[in-house]
Amino acid sequence: MSQAQRRIPVYKKILQDKIKEWMIKEFLNYKLAKQGYVDSDVLKTPLGTRIIIYAERPNRIIGRKGVIVKELTELLSKKLEVENPIIDVTPIQNPELNPKIIANRIAWAMTKGVKFRRLV
Repeated sequence: MSQAQRRIPVYKKILQDKIKEWMIKEFLNYKLAKQGYVDSDVLKTPLGTRIIIYAERPNRIIGRKGVIVKELTELLSKKLEVENPIIDVTPIQNPELNPKIIANRIAWAMTKGVKFRRLV
């Protein structure tokens, strides 16, 4: 049995998949922080990897004619070696109930100089 034919134990495969999922989420958080990115789900499908992005403002993430989404798919396939990434962008239904959105709004307002008592 050569090195290429050896099988990876199941727990190592699960850990590798979770690490790759974490890297994808961190990459998206870094790239889309100012566009209203909230969270994402990474799903493995037979056709490839489906990435569902939840956003406060989905039109900013999609971009004009889908330019930003196309750029993200290229970066994910080249840099992170994701197999055939398919990106879906869905809006958040109740942004007032999402703690990450509220925290970002408070942080943004405080950088602009608004008093913190007025925010809450």
